[in-house]
Amino acid sequence: MRLPYEASPQNVVIGLQIGWAETTSGGVFQGNEVRWHFDNFEPGPHEAIHNMEFALVAPSVWNNLLITRANVTKSPNDSETWGQLGKAYKSIFLMHKYYREDDAGKELYKLAIEAYEKCLALNPKDAQWHAGFADLLANHAFWNSFLTNPTMDVYRAFNEIHTALELAPKDAKVLEIAESIYLMFPEGMIKLKTDTISRG
Repeated sequence: MRLPYEASPQNVVIGLQIGWAETTSGGVFQGNEVRWHFDNFEPGPHEAIHNMEFALVAPSVWNNLLITRANVTKSPNDSETWGQLGKAYKSIFLMHKYYREDDAGKELYKLAIEAYEKCLALNPKDAQWHAGFADLLANHAFWNSFLTNPTMDVYRAFNEIHTALELAPKDAKVLEIAESIYLMFPEGMIKLKTDTISRG
């Protein structure tokens, strides 16, 4: 399989089923390609290998990440660019109703956190990026809570969304993310009569 950019476990999902697809095991990464080798290959419905499957990050999404990475390299002191990078990593790490549990997914989560932290270190008063960071942390904590006890991520998410609400209590995006976190962790937040949400 040949991609228009460097192939890696971050953009070719290995060892994790995505929807109906799970990348065929045994692939070796070489530059822009992933290669498989089979001896006495006999495809068919009753053979051990009857289909080749590939679970990929959508090329348009990965290209957006590559562009954003390049922008960060050009403008390393621009908080907005770092925020966009965190958002790009987040979009690949978080799936529609879960998150990537593979090793590359863990790398993406770490990279997303680092990008948001850099963004907010450069501009600590940006409410929307505080909220975006809270969204990443809360989603990870929510889905992870089905497997383990709540992690420190959830408390950090509360702190981030609380900061966002203090900075911009009427911002529509901030309120949308706050509402989402409230629905995930109603025991950890309280909804105020003023239609804002705060850390509880």
